[in-house]
Amino acid sequence: VVPAAVQIGQEAGRMLATLMRGGRPPQAPLLIPPVRLVARRSSERLVVDDPAVAKALIHLHANFHTPIAVEDLVKLAGVSRRELERRFRRAIGATPHAEVMALRIDRAKELLLCTDAKLEDIARDAGFTDGRHLSIAFKAKVGVAPRAFRLDNGGSRYGR
Repeated sequence: VVPAAVQIGQEAGRMLATLMRGGRPPQAPLLIPPVRLVARRSSERLVVDDPAVAKALIHLHANFHTPIAVEDLVKLAGVSRRELERRFRRAIGATPHAEVMALRIDRAKELLLCTDAKLEDIARDAGFTDGRHLSIAFKAKVGVAPRAFRLDNGGSRYGR
């Protein structure tokens, strides 16, 4: 669990200031939701009933940061491209390409929040060819640019 540390600190400061001015403490606890959950390798589970999709998903999760051709997944799964895409939609509600992009965006989010790395470095680590491609995909999926996401969620102190 990644706590909303900046927001927690701000709220604690406000409460402390109120108490120091003679104010009363809140009647109920102030609950601040976490920024996000981080799936660790130890808790990662790819549970699907379709063995072809399971093989492809295991490969995608292990290699999303590298160039992945659908043809490679087709060979691995042992079904046609059309059949693999149909089974993916049925099993996880997305195409193989959409799953790769989701994995890459999730990795970029993690790096934006937990490192001070430059966008170009994050892009490469997350499987994008460059920072421009990451920015375009990130904004389309998340709704904000990577830098704004980092700053709005209490990530990197340096905002690179």
